Amino acid sequence: EELCQKLEGSPPRQTLYKTPNMRYYEALARLILRGKLNGDKVREFLSEAFYQHHQGRIKKSRSAFFTDLLKRYLAERGKDLKQLLREA
Repeated sequence: EELCQKLEGSPPRQTLYKTPNMRYYEALARLILRGKLNGDKVREFLSEAFYQHHQGRIKKSRSAFFTDLLKRYLAERGKDLKQLLREA
């Protein structure tokens, strides 16, 4: 839910699970819970996406900006986001 609220805005609770990217966010949450993804880094990237959006630096999608940060972080560690998501 935190991922959805930070990246998609703050939808009403009843529409939260209708968000198109919800499956992606749920997969990320499972990876964090399984210890395959650093939860602190994910929160850091969420904060950065939220901040950049409010500064007017993100014109299209907070979610895409967040995903780019996450992909770069994982690539530096020799991991692939798509592969991790398949394992989630």
